[in-house]
Formats: sequence, structure tokens, C-alpha cells
Amino acid sequence: MKPKVCLYFSFYTPLAFRWKMAHKINNTNVNLKRINDEADRRGFERRVAEFAPTRPQVRETDAITADPVFVGRQNDESKFVEHITGEINDVFSVLPIVGMGGVGKTTLARRIFNHLHTETHFNERIWVCVSENFDVPTILKRILVPAKRNFPWR
Repeated sequence: MKPKVCLYFSFYTPLAFRWKMAHKINNTNVNLKRINDEADRRGFERRVAEFAPTRPQVRETDAITADPVFVGRQNDESKFVEHITGEINDVFSVLPIVGMGGVGKTTLARRIFNHLHTETHFNERIWVCVSENFDVPTILKRILVPAKRNFPWR
């Protein structure tokens, strides 16, 4: 027991991890080789499917899509709505919503955008999706084209 405890707390832990991982990878390679040899003995045909490399599909979001579930972010929603529709709103500001994929950033933004107080507070609202392909001129066009269409100061 003592050597295990000493090894765990020593500076050799990363080396032990690498050693264990190397053995696991080696065992996996041996197993794959065995499976390959077995397939050869049984006469399986070797084929490699040709797939063209594809870029991941960029998901464009919109302000209209209904989100069926919205749990646990009501407090965040009310804080954002209160901040952007409050009395002291003379300064333009950016309120980032950040986090890993799937935690509800777009759902929260959509709820804020479609909130009754937001709809009644602003004369015009524009939804722009900013994806991983962050191109400033494209984003600016996506903002200005609807603005030009909706505002009389063309």
C-alpha cells in the first residue's frame, strides 16, 4: 500500500500515467492486428470507402425558432432584459453570452430578443447569427441590410 501512495503523490505520477497509457495503446494495437489477421484468414474483402472531406455544417440561428425547453435560466433572462430596457441605457454596450455548445446560449438570446419588454422597448430589432466563420464585413452587412430596409433614413 505504501508504494502506491508514495507513487501517487510523487513527481513520477506523469511518468506512470504515460507508461500505463503506452501499454494500453500497445495492447489495443495488438488486438487490432489480431482482428485484422482473423479477417484475412476468413477471407473478408478489404475495402476503403472513399469519402470527400467535408467541412462541419454551420448552423445558422434565427429569432423565430421555438425552444421547447427552457429551464434554470429565467433569472439570467430577467437580468439581461432589465439591463437592456432599463432607464440608464444611453450607452451602447455588448452583453456577451458565452459557454460551451449546448448549454443554452442561443435559447437565452432568443428568449431575450422575443421578450415582451424587449419588443415594446425598441422600435426595431435585428437578429444576426455570428458563427465560427467570424467575418466582420459579412456581419456588418447582415446588420445594415435589414436596418436600411426598416428605417426611413435610407
